[in-house]
Amino acid sequence: MPQITVSGTIANINNSQYKIVKFWESYDFKGQERHRIWTAWMDSDVSKFAEGDFITIEGDLSTKVSTYNKPGEDTRQVVEHSLNNCTVATHRPKVAAAPQAIIEDDELPF
Repeated sequence: MPQITVSGTIANINNSQYKIVKFWESYDFKGQERHRIWTAWMDSDVSKFAEGDFITIEGDLSTKVSTYNKPGEDTRQVVEHSLNNCTVATHRPKVAAAPQAIIEDDELPF
């Protein structure tokens, strides 16, 4: 199986029986930004990750043809992309918004 490295933004985490991280990869297709969802099957605890974090994962490529049925549309064939035997190369937590300053009544200029 080919080993690949993929980066993206975490969309979903499952830390139950199977440790799964789903993340969106962004790529350029003929000058347009496109997105591809990946499923990374992890061997260890994934609770250190959060939705919105940026992650780079190395692993064995696995794909399969499946169907997707969006409500109100025809059923389409899609390719599901997965990584097995994964290792995390980089992890950058989502940048939190800066806290808003709280001004007390006695600090108001009027």
